[in-house]
Amino acid sequence: MTFGDAVRKAMDSELIEPPRGNYKTRLDEAGAFEYSDKKTGDPRTAAKVTHEITEGDHQGERFLHFMGFYPDGIAQMNGNACAIYGVDWAQVGDYNDLDDQLRAIVAQGTTAEVSVSYKDGYMNVNVHRTQTAGSSDVPSDDPEPAGFAARAAQNFGDDVPFG
Repeated sequence: MTFGDAVRKAMDSELIEPPRGNYKTRLDEAGAFEYSDKKTGDPRTAAKVTHEITEGDHQGERFLHFMGFYPDGIAQMNGNACAIYGVDWAQVGDYNDLDDQLRAIVAQGTTAEVSVSYKDGYMNVNVHRTQTAGSSDVPSDDPEPAGFAARAAQNFGDDVPFG
């Protein structure tokens, strides 16, 4: 997409705050960036993923999942969300690496199942599942597993830790 295309798309498409509920979406845009904390001046990293709703009353509407990574509890929560999107944290050194991975995930045609809720005036997005176009989390005879479950098995093994 050219710069002009990106600007026209942004101008033509308002972001919404969808009602509380579950949504099937397509990841439309994503990226990571660095900013300065207003109170301390310390550098902080954030990421954003724009979802396009693919089914239901709000089909075609877009909303933003904004993720900060400070303090630690928020970093854990949003780090997990990024992992479900498909980010390989072992390959992330700085926000540029995160940005590259998020953009690649969008380029692969990734879809997601998310829920939206609200607390204290803030929209919360919980990522339940993602799927890359043409792949599935469901086991098959394919020697190359795909999706979140496969990434988890690669990182943690597939042995049951309890018996």
